[in-house]
Amino acid sequence: MDSKPIQWVRWKQEGDTHCQNDSFLKAIECYDQALKLVKTSKDAVSLFLDRSSARISFQAFDAALSDAAAALNLPPGNKSPNNTNERGLSLTARALYGLGRFQKCRDCLTKMINLYPGNKDALLSRCDKRQREENGHYEWASMLSEAQSPNPDMDRATYIGPIEVRPCAIKSDGRGLFTAKDVEAGELLLYEKAFSTVFAKEESSELEGDDKDEETLALRAKLATIRNPSLQGGFGEPFPWAGCGGGEEWEREDCCR
Repeated sequence: MDSKPIQWVRWKQEGDTHCQNDSFLKAIECYDQALKLVKTSKDAVSLFLDRSSARISFQAFDAALSDAAAALNLPPGNKSPNNTNERGLSLTARALYGLGRFQKCRDCLTKMINLYPGNKDALLSRCDKRQREENGHYEWASMLSEAQSPNPDMDRATYIGPIEVRPCAIKSDGRGLFTAKDVEAGELLLYEKAFSTVFAKEESSELEGDDKDEETLALRAKLATIRNPSLQGGFGEPFPWAGCGGGEEWEREDCCR
């Protein structure tokens, strides 16, 4: 009797248990092993979706997006590719949201809701808010209130107004930030969502070390770009000496799985 089908189920069950315990990297490793042993495309679809979900929780959105795409493109059985899989579309939207691709996220959610009218995904309203913010329309009062709470998770979009980065008139000054047109007093020029955050008092953290230490903040930013390579360009572009834009050779660690 072939033991492989039983073995992949055991790996999947172990991965599911790790997810329930918020041990997402261990869960991802279990789903990796299960995918090596699985035989049918139907079971592979389920595993790709499980690993995509774990990767979203681990904030590895690039890889999660790839897993969701793999699940949507695999034929369940002998049928055509399962590109209308409800969970696959939902995970795709969540990965896109995590990467800040709000229009594509909204398009995916709209498709899912059209196919599954009973699924009133709350992410759609959040996506609409982020798109308004990308145009400079923020709810400042609610933001101020939220910012005063302990360890606030400021889920907002970045707005870049009439500004640009360009070489200074004096070459030795390098590059600077300039307005691209005449602006009025009080006009919003830039709102930048924090790339990584550290709070003075956090009860728990997946990272070791003192959260008050600037090195911890830098490490979290580094981890975010390792887990999501598509974000590296935007992180280093304004300042060529910062992050991956400075030519630093960053190691690819297990955290990008």
